[in-house]
Amino acid sequence: MFSKANNFFDNLLDIVTSSQDDHDELDRYLATDVEDVKDSLMWWYERHATFPCLSHMARDYLSILGKCASISVIFANILPLSNDC
Repeated sequence: MFSKANNFFDNLLDIVTSSQDDHDELDRYLATDVEDVKDSLMWWYERHATFPCLSHMARDYLSILGKCASISVIFANILPLSNDC
């Protein structure tokens, strides 16, 4: 089924199948008008019947919590600050 490969990604296109429905779903989404959305997770949830694959992907990515801190605060706990060069 798979050709010999150096790593998993060499055979990725053999594993992933794309149907015309997936392309139609993306085309339908791209053809929609831009909306001012306050809750993007809710927007995708409400449209999961219209965009099943895209809404699943969007909910996976949008549900990842972000870290809100300045870069100096993040690295202050990792690296000791020194003025020596």
